[in-house]
Amino acid sequence: MEDNKNVDELKDEDLELISQNDEADVVEQDSADFELMESYGETNDLGQIDTESEVAEASEEPAEVEYPETSIESDASIEPEMPVEAESPIEEGEPEVVVNSKKKIKSNKSMSKKKKTIIAVTAMLCVVAIVLSIVLPVVFYCKPRIFVKSADQFVAGDKVGDMGKYFYVLDKNISCDNLTITEDNVYSIDMNKHSLSVDGDFVINSNREGALYIGTRKSDTEYTSKKASIKATNITINAPNMNVVIMADITCETMFVNSKTLKVASFMKGEVTNMDMTITAEEVRFSGNISGTATSIIDLQNVNQVIVESGVSISNTIQLTKSNLTVMSSATLEKVVLDEESKATISGTIMNAIVGGAQVYMQEGHSCNTYQDINTLVIYRDTRKSHLIKNCKNVIYVEKLTTPVDITVQEIDNRYYCTVASVKHASGYRCLINGVEVATQQGENNTKFDITDYVKDIGTYKIEAIPMGDFSEESNLTDVGHCTMYVDGDAASIDYHSVMTLQPPKNLRVNSDFMLEFDSVPYADYYMIFVDGVMVIREDLAATTEDLSNFVGLVGDHSIRVQAFSFNENINASSVSMISCSTTEAIEAVDYLSMSAILNSDHTAINATWQGTANGYEYIVYLQINGDVNSQIEVGRTSIVDETGAIIYTINFDELPEDLGFEYDPESDAYFDVIVVAAEHDYFTQSDPTSCRVKISSSNSTSSSSSAK
Repeated sequence: MEDNKNVDELKDEDLELISQNDEADVVEQDSADFELMESYGETNDLGQIDTESEVAEASEEPAEVEYPETSIESDASIEPEMPVEAESPIEEGEPEVVVNSKKKIKSNKSMSKKKKTIIAVTAMLCVVAIVLSIVLPVVFYCKPRIFVKSADQFVAGDKVGDMGKYFYVLDKNISCDNLTITEDNVYSIDMNKHSLSVDGDFVINSNREGALYIGTRKSDTEYTSKKASIKATNITINAPNMNVVIMADITCETMFVNSKTLKVASFMKGEVTNMDMTITAEEVRFSGNISGTATSIIDLQNVNQVIVESGVSISNTIQLTKSNLTVMSSATLEKVVLDEESKATISGTIMNAIVGGAQVYMQEGHSCNTYQDINTLVIYRDTRKSHLIKNCKNVIYVEKLTTPVDITVQEIDNRYYCTVASVKHASGYRCLINGVEVATQQGENNTKFDITDYVKDIGTYKIEAIPMGDFSEESNLTDVGHCTMYVDGDAASIDYHSVMTLQPPKNLRVNSDFMLEFDSVPYADYYMIFVDGVMVIREDLAATTEDLSNFVGLVGDHSIRVQAFSFNENINASSVSMISCSTTEAIEAVDYLSMSAILNSDHTAINATWQGTANGYEYIVYLQINGDVNSQIEVGRTSIVDETGAIIYTINFDELPEDLGFEYDPESDAYFDVIVVAAEHDYFTQSDPTSCRVKISSSNSTSSSSSAK
């Protein structure tokens, strides 16, 4: 009986575990659904995750839940345990399950706690996912997004509350019979790289102002046609106050658009080649190709500006009523038909013909085979292309004036003039200096401009002269008739350098220490110095002094040149300033130790001897009596050197000048100073004097001594 009770407890515990497993599986399934919706970013019109569709899908295909069996074998397979000895022997015939029943129950309780923890964590993650799916789209896009999986979700009945602006996002490819969106608050339809196929009419009606974007969204104002397509039998967009931008690939038989402006990106995938379009807007811009046939019509009414961008190809016939067409270069159109109030400006290619129009202007680069029934046809002449003109009232050919073949700038009486070679058919000329127009002359031969006031400052000026034509796109050419008119030619240009020349450096001088100095020159940035034709390497090029001792220290004549320079290419270097510098050297004085003087025996003469000095050539001999400098006289010069290199000079008393008043008295204590100086020659200056004294003693003996003075 007790064993049966244990079995009942085991069953109850297993049933509890089954219930818990059911809850865990349901939560895990919900979590998977939330993660799937989060990956799509799916929310309802309140910015919340829309789970109704997911729940519906889940109800159609319920998830399988495996329930654990209540047998011991099932429990053992779930959590095997080590064998445990029984406390009492098992009686024969008793159920074997009783032995480890308590152990099994404990194991199941432990497993239940683990699953509860997993369930709690999973639930928390689900809550976080829900919050993120609500907050992130609102924060990132700043617009309430409505994810649609079927055409029914476009209708206003699915929207709750005051949304302000509806932002539709396709969550999958959608197909339906007819689709009409009449909600005034529609903001944009993000194709989200999906397709919308309507087997009937696709209609958008809105009276609100603002922009309506249709395509795959990249940002608030940037859309792409990548993997976004709309296919319908008929497309109608009636939004007269909106700027409509269609970036999806469009396939339809007819299309009607009434909007403020319209930009069409791509009408390709040409499953239906006979596409007729009727468009009414202030401005229409075609930026993508349209694949149709020559018999299909794009009817544009009351469009102030229709623009076909470069590279666009349109196979339909474009028909304009009270509209203006601009076809950019490299764009290709099949045929253009204009009413009597429409105008067209064409730079691209018209494959067939242009018919009708108040005025058609075929710009440079145009191409068209036939022009018919045009009131005023303006054709940029291209002799390489042929065309046929039928029943056109005014045909004006436009040619571009040639570029002037020459342009010069010259100075006349301190005034500067620009003169350009004349160009045939020019109505005048414009003169530009550095891109700014400074003067205009009328007349084919009036080609001279006074530019003095514009080139005063030092610098380089780009001077241009442009020949002017008589054609203007704004001109009224209604009754001009057949003629040729001209547009401005290309500019002839010249670079004119307004220059100055620096003044030469002034007041050059070299002092006794061989330091060169000169005055600074206005506007000069640096100076170059040359000594005897060799450039002096300077540490400071801007200095106005320079030590030249290493360059002019050698004996001889030297040339010193200085020239001023500027870093400004429009300031010329100065002329060269030059001074000469002669470097001399003093001759060494005669060595007093080599000099001697002796009074001869009869006291009538003095014989002086000394050794010649380096660079000495001629020596001046002086005689001074009794130390009286006033009595010093030059007694002679000599350059005679004997074979030993000694110089001998004799002073005879009787040859002394009479006005000296000298009378020799042998008995007196008189003395004589013989002074020798090496005389200057070439670049050597006179040496210092060297003297030798001669004394006469009372005993009539003589003596001599030498000294350098």
